Order: sequence, then C-alpha cells, then structure tokens
Amino acid sequence: MHTLSGSRFVAVSTNPAIDRIARLEGPPTGVVPASELLETPGGKAIHAACVAAELGAEAVVVTTAGGKSGDALLALLAAEPVDVDHVPVTGATRGTYTLVAAEGGELVEVHEPSGSLTEEECDRLVAALRGIGNPRAVAVCGSLPSGAPIDLHARLIATARELGAFTILDCSHPGALATAVAEAPDLVAPNLVEAGVLLDAEVDPTASDAELAAIADAIRSRGAAAAWLSLGAEGSMLADAAGAIRITAPAPERPINAVGCGDALIGGCAAGYVAGRELRSAAVLGAAAASDKLAHLHPGRVDRGAVAALEPAVKSAPVRTRAAVR
Repeated sequence: MHTLSGSRFVAVSTNPAIDRIARLEGPPTGVVPASELLETPGGKAIHAACVAAELGAEAVVVTTAGGKSGDALLALLAAEPVDVDHVPVTGATRGTYTLVAAEGGELVEVHEPSGSLTEEECDRLVAALRGIGNPRAVAVCGSLPSGAPIDLHARLIATARELGAFTILDCSHPGALATAVAEAPDLVAPNLVEAGVLLDAEVDPTASDAELAAIADAIRSRGAAAAWLSLGAEGSMLADAAGAIRITAPAPERPINAVGCGDALIGGCAAGYVAGRELRSAAVLGAAAASDKLAHLHPGRVDRGAVAALEPAVKSAPVRTRAAVR
C-alpha cells in the first residue's frame, strides 16, 4: 500500500512537443484569420502535469529536449507551475498543430515526426526519473520516439515502482503499451482504439457498459492492477480489483478544444491521488478536470474553481461485468 510519505506527482514525457493551437474566425478554406493563437509546452505528460499543478499538486516534469525547438520547449515550461528535469538529446523536439473551428470543437490536428531517441538517451531518461526522490505518483506518458527501444515505457514503470510510487501508464504505441502493461502498472489509461489494439480485438464504440467493463478487465488480466478506458464525450470506465464503475461528467455549455482532455483525466486523477484520495475518488476528480478542460483552448489548462464546482455533478455508477475478452 502506498503512503503519503511522498507528495509529488512526476510526469515522464517520452515524446514532448511544442503545441501550436489556432482558433479560426471563419470556414477552413483558403486564407483564414485566427481569432486566437497559442504556443504551449505539449505532449501527454506535460499536459497532465500542468493540470495537476493547477489543481494544487506539486508537479514535476521529466522530459527530453533537443535542438532549438527543445530550447523553446524549456522556455515555455519555465512559465508553467511545474518543476522540470530535462535530458538533453540530439533529436529535435517535435511540434504539433491544431486548428479549432470558430464555434468550438477540434477541426484538425497535425503532429510532426518525432526526433530519434538513442538507447543511451533512453538510459539517461530512466536515470533522470530514478533521481527524483520519493514521488507519490508517477505517470509515464507519450508515444515511442523513433530509435527508442520497445521497452522504454516498461523500464520507466519499473523504475517508478522502485521509487515506491503509484504508477500510471498512458501510451499510444502498440508494442510499447503491451510491454509496459506486462510490467504491471497500478493504472493504465488507454482509449478504445488503443484497448482494441492491445487486446487484438475489435471494439465496438457502441458497446454496452458490461462489454466495456469486460474490456477493461481483459486489460487488467495482461498485468495492470487497474484499467481506465477513456470514452471521449461518453465519459470513462474504470475497472480495479473491486469491480468496474462508469464515470460521466457534465459537458461544458461551450466546448472549445478536445485536445488534452484525456491528459486532464490523468492529471486530475494524479492531483487527487497525491492529496490522499483513493483511486476511485481521484478518478472522479480527473473526470471533472477533463470536462472543464474541454472549455479551454489550451490543451493543458483547467480552472481549479470550475473543477471543484463540477465534481459534485460527476456520476460514478457500478457496472456488472460479463466474461472478459481474452
């Protein structure tokens, strides 16, 4: 059982980015002026850490940074309420580009190819995490950069466990995800597409709660102590040793940008966990954070007061499971 001897949340970014987000004034044809433009530090782990910090957690980002874009990433991170431990690498930090329609809602998202990450650089990223003293929770988030060994996320999860931390995994790369799940993280948080790839099974997006709970249980059978399926606008499904619960939060009146909502789910949950909540209660806070994030253009921003006001309206209902998908 984890204790409160450590109070920090550490988010490890395996593939950080500089996010550039534009909100368009008109239809996406020809030359379109932007009514709002943001340049922010990005990648799943960084978004999660920023959200956790906004909700009161002491948050640390462990990340790579390479080239002039890496310098720009670190400069942007310096303006965020997080501590940063970075590993210099040769490959340039990538960029992402998101265009959001004037009335709100994601329009298009483009990711640059990631810079290559050598095995020696991966060793230094693992060593950087090992040097973080006594974290209460560690989230290993992000895709697998080209050149990186398939077990990078698994090694990071194992290192976080050695530190005595509650371990969270959020990875989109199929091979790296499967390898890291086998390392038995305390919580893995895939979306439905990632869950289907992991299980080598076709996942129906209109699946019933019982079917979704069975999918989450099947993921747990691969090694994770708990599995949290992100279902987008339909909420989420959390399965642990006590069973499964369906979590839903009210949507904001004016949704703006869905990018980062899954990361806010993790960041909010981590903030709750390091504050002493049990996992299910922390997950409810995560759901409130994800709902509030949808009302912000920034992919790593929530409003603490709005999240607190939303949380009582988040519904958490037990689900009776069917036989698990194997």
